[in-house]
Amino acid sequence: MSIVNTVREFLVATFWPWFKEYAWPIIKQHLIEIISSLVKIISEKIQGKMAEKASSQVNDFEVQAAKAEQSAMDSLDPNEIKKLKREAQIWREVAERLKKDNAALVKDLAEIAEKSKIDTINSLKNTELDIATEGENAIFTIGGTARSLPLVEGK
Repeated sequence: MSIVNTVREFLVATFWPWFKEYAWPIIKQHLIEIISSLVKIISEKIQGKMAEKASSQVNDFEVQAAKAEQSAMDSLDPNEIKKLKREAQIWREVAERLKKDNAALVKDLAEIAEKSKIDTINSLKNTELDIATEGENAIFTIGGTARSLPLVEGK
């Protein structure tokens, strides 16, 4: 038996069971922490951008409402005053609706992010690793997908 085969047999028979039992759970836990942190960071960035954009839009609508209200106060025509006050009211209603819609959207996105995180973590927790030898080939299996590992060329 060549030194390469001896080393490979050692890795498969001795190191691999130890790795699966002791190292893989630690690696999995670390990956879970990374996934959780990544989802949190991405969610916070998206929510921040949404809040910024929504705040800008709400501010624009409130400015339009104030302009209409000011125009109503400056007008002497009762019909124009009524029309401008109604316009100001509509702008305020639109601003309020936008606030509510954005709050609902932020909530929906948070739920989607949390569900995606949980699904990904569960998938990772259920990921099994295995390695086996078939003749000179080593077959590595992760999550049900098997791949032949390349042979180590002896020098």
